[in-house]
This record gives sequence, C-alpha cells and structure tokens, in this order.
Amino acid sequence: YLGGRIERCLIRGNTARVGGGVAGMFHGFVENCLVVGNTAGQGGGIHCSQYTGIRNCTIAGNNAQTGGGIDAFFGGRIENSIVYFNTAAQGSNVFVRASPDNGASFIFSCTAPLPMGEGNTNADPLFVNMAAGDFRLQASSACMDAASSAVAPTNDLAGETRPLDGNGDSVPVPDMGSYEYRP
Repeated sequence: YLGGRIERCLIRGNTARVGGGVAGMFHGFVENCLVVGNTAGQGGGIHCSQYTGIRNCTIAGNNAQTGGGIDAFFGGRIENSIVYFNTAAQGSNVFVRASPDNGASFIFSCTAPLPMGEGNTNADPLFVNMAAGDFRLQASSACMDAASSAVAPTNDLAGETRPLDGNGDSVPVPDMGSYEYRP
C-alpha cells in the first residue's frame, strides 16, 4: 500500500503473513480506526514504515510473532492512539525495527511499556467491555481528555463530534483512541 488514507474503519478478524489488519502502509495515514482481532507473523494489527501516520486509532486484541499491535518497520508516527492488550513473542503491543535516526515516535498515546514522547501513558485504557467488542472508554479512563487537539479528527469512529468535555472541567479535549467518551 503506497500512500493514501484509511479512515473511520473497523478492521477485524484478518490473517496475513505481514500486517494482519493493515500491511505495508508506506506514505499514508490510518486514522480513526478500530483494529482488533487480527493475526500475522509481523504486525498483527498494523505493519508500517517511518512515513506512516497512525492517528486516533484503537489497536487491541491482535496477535503476531513480532509486533502484536504494530510492527513499525523503521518507525512510524503514532498520535492520539491506544495500542494495548495485543500479544506477540516480541513486542506485544509495538515492535520497532529501527535504525537510530528513524524509530517510531509516540505522542499523546497509550501503550505499554511506556514510550518516550509528550503526553503518553501506559495506564490500562479501561475499555467498556473488550470481550464483548465495546472499545469505548469508561469514565475513569486515563485516555479521556488526554489527546492532542492539533491532530485529532473532528469526528470519532461512530460519528460523534470531537472533542467533547468528558471529564466535566468545561474544557473540551479529544480522547485517545477511535471513540470519544460521551458523558
């Protein structure tokens, strides 16, 4: 896949050798997507390059040998996203194949272990009910009102306006992940 955008999509239940959900994403964006239940040898959820942007996505419950959630082939930019509860022999959530000058960058995102970068957290995102496929955030989630307004899309995966004031402090701030918390 060279260039382009994948927006507001549910990418679920796929199997591939590389990139179970999204493979070989070069020079493009994956935005506002829910990527769940995919399997691959590399990159259970997404296999990407340093020219890939992953923005306001929820990537969970994927499996691979390397990079259960994301196999970052020489990097990538992950913003306002949740990459959690994935499994792999190497890099359960994220596996970075990088040289020193083009590693993956995380900002305002939730994953474990905690990556360097502004606004990141490694706290459990507290999905409403992952087992039942409900990846919306609970009211006490650290991912609520914790994303960057600079790059957030104006609607979430369900079409909800973004940002909302989820924590009731009268300051609407976007949430991490593909769903905006509605109080």
